[in-house]
Amino acid sequence: MVPLCSTSCPLPVQSEYQGHIQMLMSYVDPSSDGIIVAGGDGTVMEVLNGLMQRQDAVSVQPSPWLYIPSGSVVHRRWPGTW
Repeated sequence: MVPLCSTSCPLPVQSEYQGHIQMLMSYVDPSSDGIIVAGGDGTVMEVLNGLMQRQDAVSVQPSPWLYIPSGSVVHRRWPGTW
C-alpha cells in the first residue's frame, strides 16, 4: 500500500497481521492523490473496510486507488507467468 503523491512518497507499507491494513487506512490523509494496493481479495477488503469505518467516511471524498492483483490465487492460476 503506497499513498500516491506528486512530490514525495512514504515507503511501501507491508501488512504484518490480519487487520493491519484496515487499521492503517484510518491514518491515510484524505487529501492524498490516491492509494496503490497490491495483494489478494483479503487486502482489498481490508482497504475498503478501513476506509468505510473512518470517523470522517461520510464527509471525505474517497481517494482514487489502483489495485494490483498479486494474491496466492493469481500465482496458482497462471503458473510460470510471475
